[in-house]
Amino acid sequence: MSAKEDELIKIDGVGDKVAHSISTALQSKSFQKEVEKLLASGIQVQAAQVAKDSKLAGLNIVITGTLPVSRDEAKELIEKMGGKSASSVSKKTSYVLAGEEAGSKLEKARELGVPILNWDEFNALLNQP
Repeated sequence: MSAKEDELIKIDGVGDKVAHSISTALQSKSFQKEVEKLLASGIQVQAAQVAKDSKLAGLNIVITGTLPVSRDEAKELIEKMGGKSASSVSKKTSYVLAGEEAGSKLEKARELGVPILNWDEFNALLNQP
């Protein structure tokens, strides 16, 4: 309820407009009363589940090209390790995992200065202490 716009923008998928909208709603007295009613009626708020292994927590990784494993397996591994697998490269992308025959996503990563990992470098990132 006390989140500020600059904190909300840091959430993956939340941009300036959405952060402003959420912040405005959170500050609204009528919204706060509705939340209080829900809590009084027995609704329980739970903390978000944290991944068991969070080596990639907070990282957005885009997969491109052909990897030694299927794209679904790579995505599942990223999410299991606490990261997020995004479908397109943006300024919020932490890494691009690039395999053979990588195309436009690789070029976009280079344009934006996003770090690029091959499969071996990605595994080294997972295996660091």
